[in-house]
Amino acid sequence: MQFTNTYNTESVMTGMLRKQNQKEYNRRNTGIFLRPTPEGTYYRFRLLNFPPNPEFVANSGFPYPRDYPFIVRHVHTVWEKIPDTKAENGFRNVSRTIPCPQSDYIRANSNLTGRACPICSAGNQAWTAYRDSGNKNTIAKEKGNLCRTKMEVLVPVYVVVDPTYDANNGSVKVLTLTKEQYEKLTATIRSAADVGTPIWNENAVDLYFSYGKVDKTIPGRNGSPDYHYQANDFTKIGFTLTPHEIINLGDLVSELQFDENWFIVPKLADLEEFYSRYIATTANVPNDIPNDIPNDIPVAAPAKPVVEAKPEPKSAPSSPIMPKAPAAAPTPAATPVAKAAAPVVNDIPDDIGGNAKAPAEQPAAPKQNQANLDQDIDSFLAGLKI
Repeated sequence: MQFTNTYNTESVMTGMLRKQNQKEYNRRNTGIFLRPTPEGTYYRFRLLNFPPNPEFVANSGFPYPRDYPFIVRHVHTVWEKIPDTKAENGFRNVSRTIPCPQSDYIRANSNLTGRACPICSAGNQAWTAYRDSGNKNTIAKEKGNLCRTKMEVLVPVYVVVDPTYDANNGSVKVLTLTKEQYEKLTATIRSAADVGTPIWNENAVDLYFSYGKVDKTIPGRNGSPDYHYQANDFTKIGFTLTPHEIINLGDLVSELQFDENWFIVPKLADLEEFYSRYIATTANVPNDIPNDIPNDIPVAAPAKPVVEAKPEPKSAPSSPIMPKAPAAAPTPAATPVAKAAAPVVNDIPDDIGGNAKAPAEQPAAPKQNQANLDQDIDSFLAGLKI
């Protein structure tokens, strides 16, 4: 699978897609790019209706081969600027396109679905982010727009007259139409079929149309004003009056290889590659990280926790009237009196280690002998002159 480019632009050849070089070359050279027609001139195409190549159907393994004249699909398309010395600003825009799994024929021919498309998934996430931001996240909005799909229809035609490029005359090409253009074409075909006009293949009339700027309008939503713009589209369309024969049309159709080159079912890896290259946030980020980063970057040692030292208890200052009592002789320690238990608070952390030791219990301080204390006070009072 190679990223298709239906607008005659360069291919993207990377990795696993390199083997599809020939098919990409064929697609670039069989697609036709519509240009505005000069006043009074028209494109003239013969519509082609032919079944798929039986050999292609047998080898493709598709349970749902193409059974109608055209290929209708949804695609993801982005535009890329590439250097071009012939362009005025040094760059030219080229389109990059890949079919989306939500296309009906892809759903029928593979296990891929719209949900499996990484481009659609990324677009849904971007639009959710845009809405969650109160419609202020312009980056998310831009990414959501890049992930959109558009319907396109591939129409095989024999070019009778191309008023903008004579080299296309007498060749078989693939015309790419938008959804709106396809609706106009099918309406024109039904009108001709209703009156029995031969419109297909060798001995038939030609489809003609002029092409140029047309005023278009997108209706506003939620009270917003309508959006008016101009885009290239059919300005006139219909079928000519006189049928005529086309020589060697069968050989030209075989050389086109319409189904082989255009009836494409992408793989999930192809979709991921397309998203990564053209849409992902990192797609345009330069790879400027140096390769010579040393592997022995010093790592700072973890800081040790600072433990504040507890101040030593200070002894009470001596009274100017009452001198300090002499130290009493030590006496045997009395049995400590148990205090009333304080209410238990559940403040044990849940992550206590299993090897922690409880702090040792400190013995109670010995009581001073009351008889000695009374004697000292009596001696002190006797020495005072009252």
